[in-house]
Amino acid sequence: AAPAFVISVVSVVIALAIVYLPRGGAPQPEMVPPVAPSAIIASAEGTPKPLSDLVAMYATPAPTQIPAETLENSAFLGNSLLGSVQRSNLAPECDLFVGTGMNVKTALERSTDTGTVPMVDELNGHAYDRVFTMFGVNELNWPNPGYIVKRYVPLIEAIRERQPNAKLYMISILPLTKGYKSSTGKDMDDVNELNAQLAALCEQQGVTFIDVTDALVDDEGFLPAEASSDGHHLHSAYAQVFIDEVR
Repeated sequence: AAPAFVISVVSVVIALAIVYLPRGGAPQPEMVPPVAPSAIIASAEGTPKPLSDLVAMYATPAPTQIPAETLENSAFLGNSLLGSVQRSNLAPECDLFVGTGMNVKTALERSTDTGTVPMVDELNGHAYDRVFTMFGVNELNWPNPGYIVKRYVPLIEAIRERQPNAKLYMISILPLTKGYKSSTGKDMDDVNELNAQLAALCEQQGVTFIDVTDALVDDEGFLPAEASSDGHHLHSAYAQVFIDEVR
């Protein structure tokens, strides 16, 4: 009877082995159902957190966006109005060539306030990405807008000769305070008229015209009285507004 009992037990063990063991003989790992991406995962404190929140928490932040246009490797040619930016060191990343009383004609002939060569020749010896011109207020006393506009052309050509690969920009004539008149009686109306003609010239010459008027004027269309002591040279705070607009 004993052998028969042993045989029965062995048969049961073999049957169980066939049922619960894979064909290769190794035990199967416990099957875990897949977790959907939207599953809720508990935080260390026990508060449920969506998986998307955890991914965002440990994700590498995107790099800070750098402006496409900066003033690095740029040069400015201008009159004493540009000096407001220079004195306050508001554009340290670029080269500012400033001449008191300078105009588009004398920029071809006279040196800057600190230079020894004609202003335009300051562009020699370095390849700039951008060159900005800032003239016009001293030209208001010239005979008429047409004559002024024509005098810009030789300066544009001279700059391109020295900087053939640079992009050229012309900054509008800065606004004047209400009641300000030049020595020949020119005022804000004359500035607006000349700016319109300069914008047309830029379009013809392939120069980018930057009109900073709206950034600097009040509701009446004039430079605010607190922006300047003499009606056109900018105080530091407004010079900052100006250079930010150019940027």
